[in-house]
This record gives sequence, C-alpha cells and structure tokens, in this order.
Amino acid sequence: MQSQVFPQTKKILGNELFESLQTNFKGDNKDFPEYLKNSVPELEIRFSFIPELAQLEYLFSLKNENMDDATPVKNCETILTLYKDQEGKKLTLKPSLQLLKCRFPVWEIYKTLKKSKNVPSLIEFDLQPKIRSKYFYVIDNLENGPLVQNVSKKIYMLLEGILLGHSFGKIAEELFSQSGAIELDQSLQKVLSSNWVA
Repeated sequence: MQSQVFPQTKKILGNELFESLQTNFKGDNKDFPEYLKNSVPELEIRFSFIPELAQLEYLFSLKNENMDDATPVKNCETILTLYKDQEGKKLTLKPSLQLLKCRFPVWEIYKTLKKSKNVPSLIEFDLQPKIRSKYFYVIDNLENGPLVQNVSKKIYMLLEGILLGHSFGKIAEELFSQSGAIELDQSLQKVLSSNWVA
C-alpha cells in the first residue's frame, strides 16, 4: 500500500488526491514517483519537488537481507592498492546503501514534513534560495532507520562509479586527475569513515 511507503508524500498531497492517485496506480512502489510526475501536471509548477520526495521515501523502504554479510573496508592502503592494480579490481558498496541525486533538498523537506502535525505552507519551505544545480544524498538503510547524508558531487560520483561496477582506478582517474592525490585521499577517508564500501 502506497500510503505506508510514502507517508510524507501523502501528507503534502492531501488524503483525497493521494487516495485517488493510489487507486488509479498500477505498478510497483519503485514506479510511483514517476507516476506522480506524469499524473499530476501541477506538480511541475507548484510541487515539483514531490516526485523526488517520493523517490526518497521509496529508497527508505528498501531493505536488503544481505546487510550483515558485508564487511566494511577500513584500511586506506587496501583501496590505494586497488587504485594502482593493473587488473582493475572493483570495490562494492555496502548492500544497505542507496544513492539519490535531486534538484531539491528533499531530505530537509522530508524532515520538516515529518515534524509537522499539519501540512506546512510551501512558503515555510523557502525552497527558492535552496535550489541549486543538484543535491547528492547517500542513504544507509540501517535497522533503526535510514541515515541520510548530503555529500559532494565527487563523493557521490565515486560511490556511483563503484555501484555501476567500474574499477576504482578508472573512477579515481576520471574524478581526481585534475585535483590530485590530496582530494582523492580526503574523499577516500570520508567514504571509509562512513563504512560505505564493503
């Protein structure tokens, strides 16, 4: 049932509209954000952040049975060795990790909605000054609830490259060839200290 997976989306749309959309929707929960975008024309004008909010809630709903099987990589030398490895070995992300790229600060919107008993006015969100090129989120679906972090574009792209199965050497070369080893090292330390790589 969509109302259980998308509670904050339901709150902002209102019960009547949400129930109508839910009744007419035929598909999996993963398709619901795109359905919202295509089914409610006003979303692009007044509520253009709602499909991204729904995508965030969908990612919160994902649970991976293999979460405990992942062993985080903690040693930076291990990763630097992979970077130099000619065979192009690949890293993997922790199974509970999800990545989300958005035009709006949907994590901040989600927190505001969750705290509010009533639907806050769109003016309270003060979205206009916050709209920038993109927001990059890393979502870790932990047992006690999701942990969301806003990250830089380079860290997001580093994690996305790992998720897509690219070799670490290729990813590092593409992202950090201009900025050099110091930024690569800082990004690696962030990824390792957050236990995002298994």
